[in-house]
Amino acid sequence: MKYYVSYSEDIEFGKGVSYQEIDEECDLVVRQVDVYGNVYRWGEWTGTSLVGWICDRRPSTLGFMPEEEITAEEFEAVWKRARR
Repeated sequence: MKYYVSYSEDIEFGKGVSYQEIDEECDLVVRQVDVYGNVYRWGEWTGTSLVGWICDRRPSTLGFMPEEEITAEEFEAVWKRARR
């Protein structure tokens, strides 16, 4: 798995930050957290269904930069906070 953070923008919530866990082998976003101030939106692909909200584009089309890569620990900290 690879983990990335990037800036995002939403019509309803404005500017924010998006954290994504990516399965490079399958070219899928499997977990995602978007943070807009105090608002957290999250989603995960369970293998058979989608729970919550998640990007529907293939990660290979998103153009992540190497400097946007984060550690699994950084992602997990945001994931835990979003799931509270």
